[in-house]
Amino acid sequence: TRSRQAAKTTGIGILAGGLSGLFGVGGGILIIPGLVLFLGMAQRTAHATSLAAIIPIAASGVAGYALEGSVDLPAAAWLATGAAVGAVIGTKALQRLSQTTLRRAFAGFLVLSAVALLLHATDGAGRGELDAVLVAGLLALGIVSGILAGLLGVGGGIVIVPALVLLFSIPNAVAKGTSLAVII
Repeated sequence: TRSRQAAKTTGIGILAGGLSGLFGVGGGILIIPGLVLFLGMAQRTAHATSLAAIIPIAASGVAGYALEGSVDLPAAAWLATGAAVGAVIGTKALQRLSQTTLRRAFAGFLVLSAVALLLHATDGAGRGELDAVLVAGLLALGIVSGILAGLLGVGGGIVIVPALVLLFSIPNAVAKGTSLAVII
């Protein structure tokens, strides 16, 4: 029934919003399986729907981080620039892959995401000045996250947060706020 489907959809949204606030991700890693498994949505449609849902989720999450001063806007700008390029690449690849390949890729991504969440337990000391090497690294990270966003329907936060902490020494809270800003 429609009310049962609406309740399931709302539940998926609430869980994704909580995940977004806790981990600085858009929630696609929860939205996509929820849409496919509980609502019977096709994999490709679930990916696109997830990307649309991630925007308001990330916007509400980034507001809280911004109020605490936990968003690195210069880093977010470079990451977003790379992500815009990567999203085009990922979206083109999405059109060429079968539903089965997408399911397998998403499942593999979930496993890697679990490992990444375990790895970024330490807190970074803070990034250095934005020199050419740091900007190139942020652009590269943005491209990778954009490809994942376009291909798998995730906002890339599950990649961005641990990478910012582990590779760029950005503190956890700032990495999460910055990630949400990039996702938007």
